[in-house]
Amino acid sequence: MENLIKIIIYVHAFFGGIGLIAGTAIMFSKKGNLLHKKLGKIFSVGMLISSVISLFICMFPNHHNSFLLMIGIFTIYMILMGNRVINYKEEGYKNYFDKIISGIMLTISVIMIVFTIYQKIFYDNFPILLLIFGTLGFFMSYKDFVFYKNENRHKKWLISHVGRIVGAYIASVTAFLVAGAGFGNNFYAWILPSIIGTIYIVFWGRKLNKAIA
Repeated sequence: MENLIKIIIYVHAFFGGIGLIAGTAIMFSKKGNLLHKKLGKIFSVGMLISSVISLFICMFPNHHNSFLLMIGIFTIYMILMGNRVINYKEEGYKNYFDKIISGIMLTISVIMIVFTIYQKIFYDNFPILLLIFGTLGFFMSYKDFVFYKNENRHKKWLISHVGRIVGAYIASVTAFLVAGAGFGNNFYAWILPSIIGTIYIVFWGRKLNKAIA
């Protein structure tokens, strides 16, 4: 059984590595060209497969990992929405399946936050990671519904796309450093990807906002 689990972990790491390499190349490539689109597909497929596998790994005996579970859920959501939001460049486009995805993420996020409060009140335990991912998930999924109601969403889809895809990349880099490279006890491994990624998102957000203003 353990040998099978190791093989599954290697497959998870393999596809995660492919996604991470493609994602890094995207960050430095010209946006919108054919190479960008191909790298985007490789990144999305690689990270989706790796993230889905991670959810199963967390269910195996002696391999329970709440961080890996939350990263997996968060990455799947970000990849799905980062790609699906591209459809909104067509004026008047609507899809209720997108709202279902956002609604599921919103529900999971509320459960994470409530469970954090429950742990603190009744067990004096404060699972900070659960609170962080719950808060991030709640904020992002709430922003989805704001986006759906925006009549100018056909002009703002690219901003949402960048935010979701870079968010997934941040999660993948953090997972690699913390779980893959063994820097789980290093504060900078936890915080630096988010700081650099946030600066990147803000930069592109301002640039795109000026373009559509």
